[in-house]
Formats: sequence, C-alpha cells, structure tokens
Amino acid sequence: MLRKIETRFNELKATKDQVLGIFFELPGIRQVFKYMTPNQLCYFRIFAAIIMMWLFITNEYSLAFTLFIFAAFTDFIDGPLARWKKQVTAEGENLDPIADKVLISIPLLLIGVEHFDKQSIAFFLAVELLLVFTANALKPFLRSKFSIPLSSGSNGFGQTKMLLQTAAVGVLLYDSLNQSVVMASEMLLWVSIGFGMLSFFRHLARMDTVDKFGKPIKPIEKRNELSRFQTLLHSTRSFCAFQQALLLCVNTTRLHFGYCLASLPQTGSMDG
Repeated sequence: MLRKIETRFNELKATKDQVLGIFFELPGIRQVFKYMTPNQLCYFRIFAAIIMMWLFITNEYSLAFTLFIFAAFTDFIDGPLARWKKQVTAEGENLDPIADKVLISIPLLLIGVEHFDKQSIAFFLAVELLLVFTANALKPFLRSKFSIPLSSGSNGFGQTKMLLQTAAVGVLLYDSLNQSVVMASEMLLWVSIGFGMLSFFRHLARMDTVDKFGKPIKPIEKRNELSRFQTLLHSTRSFCAFQQALLLCVNTTRLHFGYCLASLPQTGSMDG
C-alpha cells in the first residue's frame, strides 16, 4: 500500500521536475541560477532561520513571515535544481533535511509554544528526531553493515510532512492572534506528524530490486554507505546540539526581556 502511494508521489515529483526544468530554462531565470548551487540554497535556509529568530524576538512578524515564505520556496526548488544542474551530492542529501528542520523548528519553538498545546510540540520534536536518526544514521548503518536493501533518499511522505509543516508555520506567522487560525495551524501540525510516522515506516521498507522500467537496481556500495553513515551521524549530533542551544537562547532571551520590562517605571492615570 505504501509503495503504491509512493509511486504516485514519484509521478508527481517527476512532473514537478519537468515544470521547474522549463522554469529554470527561462532566459532571465537561467542567469540567476547559473552560478547558484542547490547546497547554497540549503545554507540560505539555515541563515534565514537565524535571522527569523531575531525578528521573532523583536516582534517583526510581517518580516519574519515574508522571509519564511521565501526560504520555504527555496526548499521547493532545491531538489529539482540539483537534478537539473546534475549536482546531486551526498552533502546535499545530508544538508537538505537538516536545513528544513531548522527552518521549521525555530518558529515552532519561538512562537508555537505560546499558542500550541505542549503535547503537540513534544510530539513534533520527537518525530523529527526519530526521522533524523533513522534516515541519517540507522538506515545507512543497516545498509552498510548488514546489506539490507532499504530504500534510499527522501520519500513522498516526508515531503508531504514538510509541506504541511510549512503551511502550519506560515498561517501561524500570518495571523497568530486569530484563534481559528491557530487551531487550523495546530491541526496541520498533527497531520504532518502522522505523515512523519508514515515516512519513518517507508524509510525502513525494503526497496524494489527492479525499477519502474523493469531494469535491475544497481547494488549498494558498502564503503560509500559507511562513509555516509559517519557523516550523517555527525549531522544528527549537530542538529541535537543546535536544538539544545536554541532552547537555551530562547529561555535566556525571555528572562532578559522579562527583567527589562519589570525594570521600566510604572505609569498610571492621575485624578483631577
């Protein structure tokens, strides 16, 4: 069942690549992406997430919303851009999910905790860490150590999860004071958690021995997979360290702003 759904996702992915391939070939657009690599777009998302953190603290939600939408658009095009320029690399496969999770985690940790149930945030973080560990450490290890033919790369469930998370954060940034909007955003977050679990099971599913054209799939090289496992294990540790540092930064900033507000002189109305 999951493989049938994944086949439909792959068909949509191929259509998306064709459409964006035409977009990249446009005269003005071609010049823009001529000197730009897909990995640079991933680094941009991480940088944008850090800028957004400052915009949240200073209550510049409109600018944060604009920057978030632009950064999310780079996630939409970086994969097709890599395939269009034939620049699909192991570094990009490692960097892309980390950049996505940083982009989504910062808004949820900074403003989502004020509007969402704490259970939602806890489940979100648990599923994200589970997916990072599974895709970046467990799966390469099983493939290299025990030669288990697991599916490689991202899957349609994970991409749908990212799309739902982007929608959840986007509508929350757009109008976090509207209770209906907040409820819709939290519902989208829960649906994304469900797709995250489907992505987890798809990561551990055995891949087909032949492709859709009936041709045998090339065997996996153990040495490359083991090297990738070591690299991605480091990425997983870095992501966990980043989330811990971010939580510390958020708590410290809130305490600092709370102290500053408490230190301001209190003014009141005077009778007469």
